[in-house]
Amino acid sequence: MKDVIGALKRLDGIDRRLRVLEKELAAFPGEAEEARRRVAAALAEVRGLDEEIKRAKLSEKGTEGEIAKNADEIRRLNGQLGSLKDQRSYDAMLGEIRTLKDKNDLLSDGALEMTMRCEEMEERRKALRAELPALERERDAALAAIEARRQEVEGTAAGLRDERGEPVAALPAAVLARYEKLLASKEGPAVARIERDACEVCYRGVPPQRIIEIRKLDKLVSCEGCGRILICE
Repeated sequence: MKDVIGALKRLDGIDRRLRVLEKELAAFPGEAEEARRRVAAALAEVRGLDEEIKRAKLSEKGTEGEIAKNADEIRRLNGQLGSLKDQRSYDAMLGEIRTLKDKNDLLSDGALEMTMRCEEMEERRKALRAELPALERERDAALAAIEARRQEVEGTAAGLRDERGEPVAALPAAVLARYEKLLASKEGPAVARIERDACEVCYRGVPPQRIIEIRKLDKLVSCEGCGRILICE
């Protein structure tokens, strides 16, 4: 049984290291996505600005056309003022002219605001386009570092998986099945060390008599709290 417990300790040590490495491997896709995010966000903003500027310029063109149309109408009405015979008609036409002028003033103010907004968007787009090469270099460097680290971790994990075969082969089938079942069903290790007279995982206290039994190395003892196999260092 002493050899069995020794194999369990070794297997547990390997699996603990594997668990750390597998968590790191699982994090790499998210890290890669984060590395791509800034470039993707900048490109998306540039595309959004392209669309906004396009719409703004179309709107500006439409406003200019409306201002020109109103100006033509103002000139036409001004040309007719002299031919009017009564004051009432004269005042009514002046009212129309004033309304059109007021409308054009509002349209001109809106067009000016739109022009200023377009200039701001174009400046922002220009700045983003200038920033993109540096962002892309940063992204590529980050992705290369992540991939290098991923390969290193995967290589270490592969070595541990190979190393795992030796303690696995040293365990009786029933003990291995018990270990693997615990490993699959528990968050964390299948084997728990006793620390300060308690299970290191669930912190359930272990009576002195059970600690003595565990130290004898003549049988496997389970934690009464979490069911893990208890060992003493």
